[in-house]
Amino acid sequence: MAASAYMLSLLVRQYLFLVDAFRTRYPSSWIIWEPGAWRPARTAAEGDHAATQQATKAPARPVGTDALCFELKNDSKHELTVGRISESDIFINDMTLSREQLRLSVSNGAWSVKLADEAGAVTHFDGVPAQLGKPVPLKSGSSITSGDVRFTFYDTAGFIARLKAESAATPAPATTLPK
Repeated sequence: MAASAYMLSLLVRQYLFLVDAFRTRYPSSWIIWEPGAWRPARTAAEGDHAATQQATKAPARPVGTDALCFELKNDSKHELTVGRISESDIFINDMTLSREQLRLSVSNGAWSVKLADEAGAVTHFDGVPAQLGKPVPLKSGSSITSGDVRFTFYDTAGFIARLKAESAATPAPATTLPK
């Protein structure tokens, strides 16, 4: 079951329109693929190839203007896979990830993350090197770096706080038409 994906800029506009109703429409947790270094597969076969290609170190902070947000349904009945293979629940087209890099799971509304069995890219959870098979609980604002890809996890309240901050930096739409 693939996670629904939205551009952060779209969700900011929806938040500005819906305000308090946003939480009702999107009551889920979120994982955000932050902008930064990107090493896409050149072909479908390369994206599904078993070998992970390591690249140079990613910048310490995101580069660019938008992020891709994946809605994590709190009622998910199975682990969500994150990787560069197109069948992943969260497909990340970046050659610095393994075909299956991470697994996300939820229990009683609390999300955790662990390395997948075939994970090859160096991964850190909140700056701590990941250990194979050891799930790590996620809290709002948790950072996950894997290869050159950086994710941020948010619970509902944390995601709305992020949207508020993003909307404060977004110019207000014109209320009158130019003459």
